[in-house]
Amino acid sequence: MKRSTKHVSVVGLFTIVGAALTFLTQLLAARVLGPREYGIFMAAFTTINIVSPLTAFGLQAFWLKVFGREGWHAMRWIRPTFLFCALSTAMTILGVGVWAVFGLGVQNPVAWCLLILSTNLLAVACIEVVTTRFLLEEKPLPLMVWQTLPQVVRFLVVVSVLVAAHGLDAITLAWLYAAVGGLLALASIPNIRALANGRMAVVGHERPAEAIELQRPGVMSVASETWAFGLGNLFFLVYFQSSVLFISHHLGAEATGTFGVAVTILAALYLLPTTIYQKMMMPRLHRWAFQDPVAFRAAYRTGNRYMLALGLGAALSTAVLAQYLVPLLFGQDYVRAAWVLAWLAPCIPMRFVATSAGAILSTGNLMRVKIRIMGFVAVCNLVLNHLLIGRYGMQGAIQAALVTEALLVGLYCYTARRSFRSSHTA
Repeated sequence: MKRSTKHVSVVGLFTIVGAALTFLTQLLAARVLGPREYGIFMAAFTTINIVSPLTAFGLQAFWLKVFGREGWHAMRWIRPTFLFCALSTAMTILGVGVWAVFGLGVQNPVAWCLLILSTNLLAVACIEVVTTRFLLEEKPLPLMVWQTLPQVVRFLVVVSVLVAAHGLDAITLAWLYAAVGGLLALASIPNIRALANGRMAVVGHERPAEAIELQRPGVMSVASETWAFGLGNLFFLVYFQSSVLFISHHLGAEATGTFGVAVTILAALYLLPTTIYQKMMMPRLHRWAFQDPVAFRAAYRTGNRYMLALGLGAALSTAVLAQYLVPLLFGQDYVRAAWVLAWLAPCIPMRFVATSAGAILSTGNLMRVKIRIMGFVAVCNLVLNHLLIGRYGMQGAIQAALVTEALLVGLYCYTARRSFRSSHTA
C-alpha cells in the first residue's frame, strides 16, 4: 500500500509539472506568435503528433503485454523490436517529408514546419523505449523524469529565446522543438544500450538463475504482434486532433490557432488520466488480467467511478472559468477560444471514463476488439469533421468532438461489461 501511494504521489506530481510546462510553453508561443503564426505551427505540430505512433508503433503496450505473459523470457523480443522501430521511424520521417514537399508544396510555411519537426519523430521513439524500461521496472521517479523531460527542456529553450530575441515565427519555433528533440534522442542512448544488453529488472517475475536459450523472433513477428497497439495509438490521435487539420484546411491559420488553444488546454487536462493508467496502472492490469480476475474487475469499477468524479469536476471548472482565464492567459486575440473550450467541456468526463474503460480493453485478448472500436470511431470522426466543419465552421468541429467522445466511451463501457459477463459465465 505504501509503495502504491508513493507511486501515485510521484506520478501525480510530475503529471502536474509536465502539464503545467506544456501549457505554459504553448501559452507563451501563442501570445508571441499571434493566431496566424501559431495556427501554422499547430497545423504542422498536430500532423507530427498524429503520425508519431507510427515510429515506436505500439512498442510500449506490446512490451507490457509480452512481459506480463512471459516474464524475463520476453527479453528475446527486445532487439527485434529495436530493429522494427528503427525501420518504422525512418519510413515515417520519409513519409512526412514526401507529404510536405509534394502534398503541401515548398511554398507553404506549414510544409517547412513539417520538414523541420519531422526530426522530432526520432526523439519520440527513443523516449518511448526509455519510459517503457522504467515502466516495466516500476520505477516511478526515473519514469516520470523522462516523461516530463521534453516539456521541461522545451519550456526552458522557448522561454530563453523569447527573452533574448524578437520576431519569433512558426518556423523558428519549429527549429527550437527540433533542437530539443535531437538532444533528447542523444540522451536516451545509454538507456537503450542497457535494454539491448538485458540490464534491467522485471517486477513481478524472477530472473532465471541460468541463461536459457530462447528462439529470437524476427522483425515480421514483431510487426504481427505490435500492429494492433500501434494502430490504437494512431486512431486515438486521429479522433483527438484531426479537427485541427480540417480547420486549417477549411477555415485558415487564424481559426486553427484559436481552436488550437482550446485543444492545448484539453490536452493538459487529459494528461492526468492518461498518465495514471499508462504510466502506473497498465503493468498491474496486464498481470491481473492473467493472474487475478477479481482484482481486475474491481480495478475497472473503481477506476470508472474515480474518473467520472474527476472528469465532472474538471468539466464544470473549465466551463465556468474559460471565459475569464483564456483571454487573461493567452490575450484578447484568443477570446473566441474561451467559447470553444466551454462548449468542449462535456468531452472531459467522457474522455476520463474512456481512459479507464479503454485500459481494461488493452489487456488479455481484448486488444483487437478495442482496435476495431477505435478505428470505427476514428473514421466517424473524420467523416463528421469533413461534413460539419465545411458547413458549420468551428461549431461543426465542436459537434464532431462531442459525438465522437460519446460514441467512444459508450462502446468501451459496453464492450468491457460484456467481456466481464462472458468471463463470469464461462
